[in-house]
Order: sequence, then structure tokens, then C-alpha cells
Amino acid sequence: MLEAHPTCQTPSVQSLALTGLSGIGKTQIAIEYAYRVCGQGQSPHVLWINAANEGTILTSFVTIAHLLSMDLTPYERKPDALVADVLCCVEQKCEPWLMIIDNADNLELIQAYLPHSGNGRLLLTTQVTAVGMLALPIEVDCMEVEDGIRFLLHRARRLDTASPDEVAAARQIVLTLGQFPLALDQAGAYIEETGCSIATYLRLYQDHHQTLLARRGNAFTNHPNPVATTWSFSFQCLEQRNPAAAQLLRLSAFLSPHPLPEEFIRQGAAYWPSALQQAIMDPLAYNQLFQDLLAFSLVKRLSSNRLISVHHLVQVMQIDQMGAAERYEWAKQIIRAMHTLFPRDSTDMVTRSHCLRYLGQVEAYTILMQQQHLEAAEILAWASSHLAAHELYHIAEPLMRKAFSIREQRAGLLHPDTIQSLSDLAFLYTQQGKERDVRMLYEHLVRAWKGTGGSPHRTIVDMHIHINALFAHTNSGLTQEHQERLTRFLTSASWHEPQAQHNVEVESDTMCIVRKLRAQGVSIREIARRVGIARNTVRKYVRTESPSTTGRSPRQSVLDPYKSQIRTWIAEDGACTRKELFIRLKAMGYTGSLSTLNAFVHYMQCVEGDTVHSLPRATSSAFLPSCK
Repeated sequence: MLEAHPTCQTPSVQSLALTGLSGIGKTQIAIEYAYRVCGQGQSPHVLWINAANEGTILTSFVTIAHLLSMDLTPYERKPDALVADVLCCVEQKCEPWLMIIDNADNLELIQAYLPHSGNGRLLLTTQVTAVGMLALPIEVDCMEVEDGIRFLLHRARRLDTASPDEVAAARQIVLTLGQFPLALDQAGAYIEETGCSIATYLRLYQDHHQTLLARRGNAFTNHPNPVATTWSFSFQCLEQRNPAAAQLLRLSAFLSPHPLPEEFIRQGAAYWPSALQQAIMDPLAYNQLFQDLLAFSLVKRLSSNRLISVHHLVQVMQIDQMGAAERYEWAKQIIRAMHTLFPRDSTDMVTRSHCLRYLGQVEAYTILMQQQHLEAAEILAWASSHLAAHELYHIAEPLMRKAFSIREQRAGLLHPDTIQSLSDLAFLYTQQGKERDVRMLYEHLVRAWKGTGGSPHRTIVDMHIHINALFAHTNSGLTQEHQERLTRFLTSASWHEPQAQHNVEVESDTMCIVRKLRAQGVSIREIARRVGIARNTVRKYVRTESPSTTGRSPRQSVLDPYKSQIRTWIAEDGACTRKELFIRLKAMGYTGSLSTLNAFVHYMQCVEGDTVHSLPRATSSAFLPSCK
């Protein structure tokens, strides 16, 4: 590659620069190139300079002076003079020479140590992406998968003996480590030194990747530091140089390593830390973020397409360096930002394809999936509803499963939010043809209801709405036996005992609905179907003069101040969905739950005859965001 590559001249010295992440293999390529040009007689003199710092540079020049048989006595306290004379000697050599400047990450520092003429070539290795006119850059990328497999097996001393199963395990390791040469070298060293199988290493990495990435092995040669140590230094330097750039790197840790649209960073600025927000708003500061990141090759920026990407292991190490609280906060904000940028109209194919660019990127869900907070359940349920709106049911399902699990554990199965998640999960199962899973959810809920001796946390009407929606999701319908069992549970005395004020209010509301429908001439059978109660209960409510209040005056609903506005919205826009109503109410200061809104809308549908459209079939009336 290097032999055929054009070069820059400084002014008569040909110059190339190998750029890329630390540990990507730049030094190994330079060594291989040196051996080849020597073997082919192209450059009999190879001069190596370690440019990690000024001290290593001067040490390298002393070594070169020895090779040139120079008397060092006159230079004991004159290092600058030694450097100048060594360079002069090199420039005057008639034979071709090759000077390799390794670890040239400080381009300003090395300027004074480069030859400017002569019959030779310069080869730099550096993390800096932009080397300017100093040399022609060649980006060193990760290994191809097949090359990575051979490299790993060779390093582990298993190349000639590996079975097909071991080759398959090696392939998985290569992919897991992002085809990164230094990480593969460490893996091979561990396998060789411990004698473990390749499959065993793969299993160990899943649980102990931090330890393994920090272990270099005993037989290292040209790169003594492991991946963890190498990049930790880069991270520290970046933090000192530009804290906002360090925040951007932490943000990118939760995204896919595949190219990410830059507009996500810009448009989601309101959700990022203040330092990053300010940098994004200033065009010069925004570009400075990338300049500092590119100085360590920690990101790739495709300016023409406005895309950026980060290596998977960089992301892994960034997340490892965060505490649990910081990881949770980043994941939460990224998911909120992503779904805020979603278009409201999920049927618009143009905007849909635009926002799907984000969905393929986010890895933050996995962080929330590890949490047990109710807030995490809220965000997961909210994200799942957005995904379902775009018919991405297979992605939405595990998120809603986790939300349901958290809510069941923390709030109980009979809590309205938990039942909302159960209903939403049933919808997702139905959309994927998983009728058996829907039925299992129903049975799970019925068993819990049967085992309780008191009332649920909120209103029976809310539960009627949710369970009826669950029935609606089941295309094949539930058996008559199931429906009769459910009716018995919902109409049993224990569900209607006035043990708490909210139960009295619910009975009162339900009775009002029944009496109004009956006054409109609706049959008892139809009322029972609409409201979701037994026909005997309908008859009881029709005969009752007034709701049983046990001497207490009814309590006002938190929704009362907004009911006239809700009616206005529905009258102005008959296609307004419950989701939109809930979002509008929240903006006005509504502090109640979605279930309360559902109950009122249900009342309007049953009694007042208003046309309140459910969400489209693809999202279901039961599939509503439950974040507050």
C-alpha cells in the first residue's frame, strides 16, 4: 500500500502519515514497511524516532548518532546542536534512507526534528487526523473480519489446529472486539497464556470485559499498553483540552458505532449538558469539538454526508468509566431527545425514513433495560409507543415487556399504569400474531384479580376500559367462559364495597353513564356492552334513585377544569387522538393520569355521543403514552 501511494515532499523529502486510533496497528505497519524496503534494497538506512515526547525524541537522535559513528563528546550539554548535526548528516547521505517518526501525536513538537532535504522518505504514525501539508495522510482502519480471524488464531497459536467450531468462536470474538488489532492481540495472548478455549474466552469477555481489556499479556512487543490504558490517557487529555468534546464523546457512547446524522446532536441540544449545549449553538465552538476529537482519532467525521461514527470499543470504555447514575441519565436524555425528534405523522413516509435513521442508532435502551426505577419504566413505555406508531413492533416489544415487569414489581399488577402496560404489550403481541401470549397475559391478570380481597388502586371504570381494549386486540376473541369469568370478577361485591372515596366516585360515575344511556333509550344489553359491566348491574343502577355516597359529598376530579377545553378540541378536530389530548393537557398544567382522561373520553363516547377517534389500528386506542 505504502509503496504505491503518492507522497508529499518537504521540500524534496517524500512524506506519508499513517493516521488512526492508538492501537489500530500503525506502528506494526511501519515496522513491516521498514523490513520490506530494506529487503528490497530501496532504503538501506532506516532511522527510527520515538516522538512520544521531547525526551524520547532526543534519546532517538542519540541512538542515530551512534549508528552514524558520530563523536558525542561535544554534544553533552548541547542537544540542539546534536539534533542539527544528525539531520545535516542524514540529509547529505547519498544512499536512500527512510526515517520513521512513531507516535507523532504532537505535530508542532516534531517540526524541529524533521529533515527538509535529501535522498530519503519520511513516514509518520499519528493519532491526528488532520496533518496538513506535513505529509499525505493514510487512514488505518480496523482489520477485515477474515484477516482478524487469522490474526487471532495465529496469536493464540491455534491457526493450524483450529476446528470449525473454534473458527466460528474466533469470528464472534473478532466481531465483538470490533476487529480492533490491539484488542485481538490481547485476546490471543490470553488464550495462549492460559490455555483456555476460544469459546471460553468469548464467555469470559461477556462478564469481565473490563478486566480483559486492561490485561496486556506477558509477550507484548511494540505496544506495551493494553487498550484500556492507551485510551484512558486519550480520554484524560481530551477532558482537559475541551470538556464539551468529552461530553460529546460520552453522548456518542450510547449510539450505534455506525454513522450517525449530525443533526441528531444539533437538534437534541436541549437535552445535553450545558457545556455541550453552548458549544453546539456556536458554529466555531461546534467545529472545535470535532477538531479536538479528531486529534485523537476518537471519532470519524464524514463532512460531505454530515455523519459521525465512533469505534465500538471506544464506546464500551466510555460507558465503563461512568457510574450507574451517569449512565442512566445519559440513556434517559438520549431516548427523550430521539423521540422528541420523531414526526407527529407516522404515516408520512418521507419523515418516517428520516427518523428511522435515529432508531437504528440508539443503544441507550439497554441501559434502561437494566434499571428497576418506575421512571425507567415510564420512558421505556413512552419509547415503545413511538416505535409502535412506526410499526416497529419487534423493537417496541422488549421495551414494553420491561416496562410492564418494572411496574408490576414496583407498583403491583393491579396498578393502572401496570395494566396500561399490560394492555399495550397485548397489542404488540397481537400485531405480531402472538395470540397465545395475549391469552397468557389475560390469564395472569385474572389470577391476580381473583386473589385480591379488596379494590384495585384506582377506578374500576379504568380497568374496564383497559381490559375491554385487551379483548379488542384479540382478533379471534375470547371464549364465552372467559368473558363470563371476567364479568363475575368485575361485578363481585368486593370490587364495589365503598372502602375508599375513589371507589364511591367510580360507582357514581358508572351509574350516571348507565342512567343517561338508559334515558336515551339504549337497551340494557347494549349498555352492558358499552360500559363493560354485567346486565344485572345495569338493572341495579337503573333502579337506584341515586348513587350510594355513604354520607360523603363527591370529590372534584383533577380533570374538571379541563373538560370544557377537551370538548372544544374534539369539536374543532374530530380526528384528535387521545394521545394528542393528553399531550395538550400536560402543556396546560394537567397533573392527572392518562387513565383519568381515558375514563372521561369513554364517558363522552358512551353518553354524549361525541366522536372521539381512537388511535389508528396500527397504534390502538389502548396504546397511549403513559409518561407523566
